[in-house]
This record gives sequence, C-alpha cells and structure tokens, in this order.
Amino acid sequence: MKGFRKITATLLIAALCASLAACGSEDDKEKKSSKKSKDRTEDVREEDSGEYEEEDEEEYEEEEDPEEFYDEEDLTDGEEYEDAASLYDDPNDLPPYVYTGTDEYLGVISEYLAGQDGGGSTVYIPFSIIAEVDTSDPEDILVFGSYNVDGYELYNTTLFASNGSRGRGIFHLRDNGGSYEVIGADLPMTDQESTELFAPYAGIDDKIRAITEEEKERAREEAIAGYVNANGLHITQWGDYGWPLHAVLNAPPTAEEDQFYTYVSELGYAVTYDLRELSLSHMGSEDMLGKVEGDLFSGTFMVVRLAEDAADPDEALQTEISRTDEKPEITDATIGSGISCRRAEWNAELDDGRIFRYIGYSFNTERGVMLILLETTYEKGVSEMSMEDMAAFFAGPVDSLTLMQQ
Repeated sequence: MKGFRKITATLLIAALCASLAACGSEDDKEKKSSKKSKDRTEDVREEDSGEYEEEDEEEYEEEEDPEEFYDEEDLTDGEEYEDAASLYDDPNDLPPYVYTGTDEYLGVISEYLAGQDGGGSTVYIPFSIIAEVDTSDPEDILVFGSYNVDGYELYNTTLFASNGSRGRGIFHLRDNGGSYEVIGADLPMTDQESTELFAPYAGIDDKIRAITEEEKERAREEAIAGYVNANGLHITQWGDYGWPLHAVLNAPPTAEEDQFYTYVSELGYAVTYDLRELSLSHMGSEDMLGKVEGDLFSGTFMVVRLAEDAADPDEALQTEISRTDEKPEITDATIGSGISCRRAEWNAELDDGRIFRYIGYSFNTERGVMLILLETTYEKGVSEMSMEDMAAFFAGPVDSLTLMQQ
C-alpha cells in the first residue's frame, strides 16, 4: 500500500494543532535551493512515503454499507448536482464534518478530531478505527485505537488533502448516562512514546498495529463518501499530494472540465493545471506544482516565487545558473497571456550520473521579479525526461499563466 503523501500550505504538512498535536506528527518540509533540488525531492519523498506509524486493528466494524453512501436516485441527476455545486462552489462554504455512523464512542471521538483547528483546510474528515474498549470505569472509559484525520480543500469537484495526522493512542471518555464526552486523550507523537504508553496494557499495541493499510484506506474512503453523501455535495473524487486521484465511492464520473483547476496565488498570478497530472503545494513563499507519479518519484516540479534579491529578470536567472558550471544563453520569450520574459535552460550533472534539468523564466511584475523554474531529475532507468519532454509536460500551466493586478 502506498505511503501517505501530503503537503500543506507550507505544504508539506503541519500537525493539527496544540490540542491535537499529540494525535500524530507530520514533519514540516524545509525549502531547498535549486542547487539542492534533489534534496528537496528526497525530503518530499521521505515525508510522503510516510513516517506515520502503522496502527489499527485486526478487525473493525463497517458501520454502513459503502453502497449506501451515495443515494444514486438523488445524486446522479445532472440538475440536482449542478444545484448542489452552486451552493458549495466556494471552498469556504463546505459544511463541517458531522459523524453519521452508529458507534457512540467513534462518534464523539471523530467529532473531537474534526473540530480541532489545524488551519489551512476547509474541512477535516476523520477515519479512526477502534481496537478495544475498557468500560470498567464509566468515569474514564479507555478507547484504544488508530486515530486518523485529514484536512481537505475543494478544487472544483475534488477534495484535495492538504494536511493531516496519523497516530495510535487512547481516548478517555466519560459516560454521562446515555451520551459520552471526551475528557482527555493520550496521543503520542513518536513510536517510542507509543510503546511506553501501551506498556501497561498487554497486547493492545500489537492489536492496533495489526490493522492493515487496506483497512485504514477502506475506512478513509467510507468516511469521505459518508461526508459527501450526508451533505448532498457535488464532489466526485479526492486525492493526496503526488498520488493519482480516487473516485468517491459510487459517485458519478468527474466531468472533464472539472479536472482542470485554476489556482490564484497570493504571489499575484493565476495558473490552470490538470489535477490528474499535477499536485499543488506551498513551500515557504513559493508555490510548487509537482508531477503526479505515485510510487515513482522524479522530482519534477514547476516552482514559482518572487526573486526578492534580484534587480531584474536576468539577475534572477543568473543567480540560479551560478549554482552550476553551465553558462547558458538567456533569451527573450513570451509565455502565458502575452507575458514578455527572459528564458534559459541548463543542466547540472552529478558524479553518480544523475542530471538536474532546469528551464527558467523570469519577468517583472508589480510585486517584483517573478521566477518560474521547471525542474526534473534525469536518472537512467528511473526517469529519463529530456529538456523537450519537460517543456512539453508543463506547457499547459505555463501557457495559462496570467498576472493579476494589485
């Protein structure tokens, strides 16, 4: 099963918040210079391949038949879908998550997790799995399990995971005579802390670890579909950074036009890209569109940032080129909506045979000098993208580039 891949609006992921911080950690990505783009590639790869601890138990109850998540009579009609879409075409209008299952313990825990303010996401959808419950003390019911939650933003009809948390732990609930409330949670952030936490409870840690990735993925799929169906939303697919998109259970196909998303950046530009080919992330003050590759990872990105220290477009490009031994020609070019710019392309060869390929565009904007870097790592037998291939791959977003007026 694939490792969990995410990137937030420092995108690559933040832990949920102080009150949820112990619920599982996600390492923040450090921005790398273009000279060290492979380091950035490997950092992202490491995070995405997941240093999330494996948890979750041998068996869990499927609370609803996934076939029931979509009411096909209501949700496959084109007109009704369009009406629903008009209500939620602004990501900020997405309704909050509400648990719709039947497990009272899971219900109060899920709404606790979904209610934490992690920032940067529209809606949090938990998909936790309970391994065992100790009800010997109604004032302190112990619920052992795998506690997982993802924050999603809406891109057309796609829920895109922008941050999240994974962790195994113990929730403490109080029985209030027919209802339950969370009175505490032990949610360690490291494997060592988890081992210490579960030490007094024989076999519990093993039971949670025995939950398979397939079970967790199934729980996640059902949680997303449950949220979509409960709110009658026109959402057809969901995805993680760098991985192929998934259809929402029993949802109608995604319309071709909805596969193309226009992103309006705080840097003062707009760009349209294919959600099936590229994933959007943010690293510090730069935007990054990364190639959707799944298990293969070639470090193929379109990076956009303001070259704050550059006096003009040529200096912005020369700064990047100076990190290599190349001396390419810088030429005039036109991109996007008639934007006049300076362009260069160059390679950086490594002793191990890898080659970093770059195409750079730079131009003046009202905010300063903007720099666009297309980059990939050529490695024989792994990814053999040529300079021409890279230019063709990013032609769509580069040609769509529009500058916004302040």
